[in-house]
Amino acid sequence: MVKFKMEIPTEECLQRCLQTAKNNIAAYDDLKTHNVGFDVVIKAIRSDNVKTLWDQYGLKTKTAVTVLDMFIRDLAEDRRSYYEKVVEHLTPIVAMHIKDSPLLNPHLTFDTYHETEANSVAMQVAKEVIYSPGRRDINPLLLIGDFGCGKTHLVNAIGNAINKEHPEMTVFYVTGDEFKRRYMGAVKSNRLTEFKDKYDKVDVLILDNLQDLVGPGTQNCFFHVMDQMYQKDKQIVLTCNKGLDDMKGLLEERIIEHLRWGITKAISKTDD
Repeated sequence: MVKFKMEIPTEECLQRCLQTAKNNIAAYDDLKTHNVGFDVVIKAIRSDNVKTLWDQYGLKTKTAVTVLDMFIRDLAEDRRSYYEKVVEHLTPIVAMHIKDSPLLNPHLTFDTYHETEANSVAMQVAKEVIYSPGRRDINPLLLIGDFGCGKTHLVNAIGNAINKEHPEMTVFYVTGDEFKRRYMGAVKSNRLTEFKDKYDKVDVLILDNLQDLVGPGTQNCFFHVMDQMYQKDKQIVLTCNKGLDDMKGLLEERIIEHLRWGITKAISKTDD
């Protein structure tokens, strides 16, 4: 019995499909606007006289290229409504799609991180996370500091180091704003369960800019993601530009309480 391996489409593939569908819709609309039949476009393409489509009919040059790429069956059946459905369903999926590879910056490592008195304590805790991810006394790890103090560099360094020390683990980096955007896309496409399931497969979650995690629905979802990870001793690393006391009223109290279970370290701007 022959077994086939199903490949999961990459985000790039999904984006290409989405753009193709949009191009096809635009081609249909352009032809309809100028009352030009497909046969006219195909004839111009075959005679290598595409310029006449613009000169005589006012069609966009891109229309001819798109028609050339489309299947003849699609043209004959006028599948514009089909492509509308493709766009409707793919748009939120592409918006929430999580890549298999972590979105870490490979250049932000401990080798390129400048250790100073302002960040040395946070750096030592960060290294403990690398060697013992998920350890209760350092989970979650929250780094607090103003913009430009090196928080993003340090959490990327943690992620890159864990990838190296624990290649069996799945590390995922996301910003607070990106988490919110993906969550909203999942809600709109009725794929919230799938959205949560993907985070369930993550061993180390790095969320940068916690202060951008706004919205009751978004925070409720994040709380459950964080709670499930904590119960399974999976490491959570976060950054924020405000202290936990300052986040009261902005973050749900239960999220703040969860963060107090771990360890919080402040980073000042690096002193050169």
